[in-house]
Amino acid sequence: GQVERLLRENRLTAQQAAAVDLRALERFLHSPLAEEIRSAQYVLREYRFTLLMDARDYAPEAAGEDHILLQGVVDCAIMDSDGITVLDFKTDRVTDETVRESAEKYRPQIEAYAHALSKIYEQKVKKKYLYYFRLDDDNNLYLSKPELLGILTRNIHNKNLPFFSSSNFLQ
Repeated sequence: GQVERLLRENRLTAQQAAAVDLRALERFLHSPLAEEIRSAQYVLREYRFTLLMDARDYAPEAAGEDHILLQGVVDCAIMDSDGITVLDFKTDRVTDETVRESAEKYRPQIEAYAHALSKIYEQKVKKKYLYYFRLDDDNNLYLSKPELLGILTRNIHNKNLPFFSSSNFLQ
């Protein structure tokens, strides 16, 4: 398959190829999120940016003339006429008990990416996703809410996973 081809082409090392979780990758490729990416008008992948930002956006106590240089790499962004969807993929192993803490840890990162893309493209960010490839052993998860980052559990194999409402999480 693809992993073997990338290995033959020296685009992956043997160690990297061995680390690929093919089941998790297959689950993702069959997910509604992957379908959204495939059907998008335009997709940014591994988008590197550097942007001079008002320091008060990140440190309210900063002086008005202070600026910071914000640099990052957005894993994926879906660009549509009605707005931008920011995606950040995570390989952390999380459980139902640790996913909230993990999502909160990544909140500043995805918020910074959303802010930067909104400024660069002069378009609103309509959704932000964290996609976890490893929730327990057989599950996958993505987080979403327009305007705010909330949590939504999706699982192709187990429809009985808990469903968390954005109204009481990460607001």
